[in-house]
Amino acid sequence: MKYFPLLWAGLWRKRTRTIFTLLSVVAAFLLYGLLQGVNAWLGNAIADSRVNRLYTVSRISFIEPLPISYVQQIETVPGVDKVAYFAWFGGYYQDPKNQVQSFAGDMRRVFEVFPEWKIPKDQLEKMIHTRNGAIIGEPLATDRPRTSSRFVAAIPEWMPYSFAGPSCVFISV
Repeated sequence: MKYFPLLWAGLWRKRTRTIFTLLSVVAAFLLYGLLQGVNAWLGNAIADSRVNRLYTVSRISFIEPLPISYVQQIETVPGVDKVAYFAWFGGYYQDPKNQVQSFAGDMRRVFEVFPEWKIPKDQLEKMIHTRNGAIIGEPLATDRPRTSSRFVAAIPEWMPYSFAGPSCVFISV
């Protein structure tokens, strides 16, 4: 303990050097902690990813339709277990400023390829047998507690009303 006053005096002999040294040590620990957080985030993203699922879109754009015949062709490829498809169309709820991501597709196929999406079987069957049925997320459904509530999503005027086929295909192997 007899060297502590000498050490303390040496540290404060050049205050700027001491302050910058302490700040660099704090910055090093902060960067190390942030890097560990990014590492954990990427590790969780990889663990949660579905490596047995493939996403296919048109090379032009993700909203450009693919021929519907691709679904049957992809199903015949060896190793392919299930195929589902979506057709994207921009929609809005009540006001054009309230954009909602809208996808049309074969819901039976979709819920087979995406088993992590949970919905009661009776509600899924009811939605499939209703021509204008839809599944909406929890944020939109908070003020509509019943299953048969009416939810109207409109299509913008610039959107064509006919779809040539799915805009993306999901393949489960």
